[in-house]
Amino acid sequence: MKLIVKQKGHLGIRLWFPNRLILSKKVIKLIGNELSREEVDILYKCLLDFVKNNGHFVFLEVKSKSDGSYIRITI
Repeated sequence: MKLIVKQKGHLGIRLWFPNRLILSKKVIKLIGNELSREEVDILYKCLLDFVKNNGHFVFLEVKSKSDGSYIRITI
């Protein structure tokens, strides 16, 4: 997973996270009662299959009109 944050007049920040981070214990605790461990495993496997078959994709892209901020998350 790659996270890009840019703000007008500043240098952009690029952060790379392993996709396995999605299944870390801390992330599971943040999800809480919403999803079980098995459901998270299924979602993770579906995500890996999608990337394997279709290549990486833009998960989230936000552009601010007011201050020129830009955020992009690529998986």
